[in-house]
Amino acid sequence: MADAKARIRALIEDRTRAIRGRDVNGSIAAYVPDVLLFDVVDPLRSSGSAAVRKRLADWFASFAGPLDYRRSGGGCQVTHEHASVPFDVSTGQTSLDLTP
Repeated sequence: MADAKARIRALIEDRTRAIRGRDVNGSIAAYVPDVLLFDVVDPLRSSGSAAVRKRLADWFASFAGPLDYRRSGGGCQVTHEHASVPFDVSTGQTSLDLTP
């Protein structure tokens, strides 16, 4: 069990490093080729690593600054929280009538 936990922890840490570095290939390194992704922007469902790779590249390009969090006062505090509903990126309007 300890070995499985260590492998999962390593996977999360590797993916975190890849996302912070905007490394698309590193971000999906643990994905199966036929991965299925559900998202909050169109398309709501993507399948396959090529589609997920493109979605990540687009997502990374949407950030002007670093993809990182900071420590404060010697401890860790939340600096960003995200909760979403599907929306149309061109209008900013929610898209609650969509189905995957």
